[in-house]
Amino acid sequence: MELGNIFKQAWEVFKKNVAFFLTVGVIYFIVGVISYAFQAPILALLVLLCGIYVFYTLVKACVSAVKGNAVDFSYFRADINKFLKFIGVMAILMAAGMVLSMAFIVPGILMAEVMPALAAMIMILFVPAVIAFAVLFAFPVYMVTDNESLTVTEILKNSLKLSLDNRWKVLLVIVMFFLINFAGSITLIGTIFTAPFGILFMAVAYSGFIGKASV
Repeated sequence: MELGNIFKQAWEVFKKNVAFFLTVGVIYFIVGVISYAFQAPILALLVLLCGIYVFYTLVKACVSAVKGNAVDFSYFRADINKFLKFIGVMAILMAAGMVLSMAFIVPGILMAEVMPALAAMIMILFVPAVIAFAVLFAFPVYMVTDNESLTVTEILKNSLKLSLDNRWKVLLVIVMFFLINFAGSITLIGTIFTAPFGILFMAVAYSGFIGKASV
C-alpha cells in the first residue's frame, strides 16, 4: 500500500465515524491529563489501566471501521479475554522497550566521563534501534483485536513476520505515524484529533498489509 492511499482511506473512515473518533479523542486526552495529576501508586495504576482500556477500545474500533463497519460506543463493552490478551501483548512490548532503552542508555551514562565519544555513539545508535523496534512490532495491538483464536505468542510471531515481509513500507508508515502525532502534540489539544486518526492510519496500514482493508 502507498502512503497516500493509506492516508486517504484513513481520512474517509474517519469522516464516516467522526463523532465517535473525536469523542474517544477527548476521553483519551482527559485520561492523559489526569495521569499527570495522580502520584499515589494505586491511583496512578487505575488511571493507567483506564488509559490502556481506552486505547484498546480505540484500536478495536479502528480495525473494525476499516473493514467497513460503523462504530459506536458499544465498542466500549469489554471482551474480557481479548482485553486481557491485549494487556499481555502491551506488557511484553513495554518490557521489551524498557530493556532496549536500558541497553543503550545505561552504557551511555556509564561511559560519558570515561569515553565520551563512545558514549555519544551509543546514544546516537539508540535512535535507529528505537525505529527498528517500532517497525518490527508495529502491529501486535491491532492483530490482537482482530484474531480471537491466536495466543499472545502467535500474535507477536505473526505480527513480526508481517512487518518483516513489508519492512520498508512499514518504516514509511511508522515515520508518517510519528509525524501525525507530532503535529498534534505541538498544540497539545490537537491530540484530540491526531490520537484517533493516527491509530486509524495504522489500522488501515495493518489491514492493507494482511488484505482486509474495505473502505
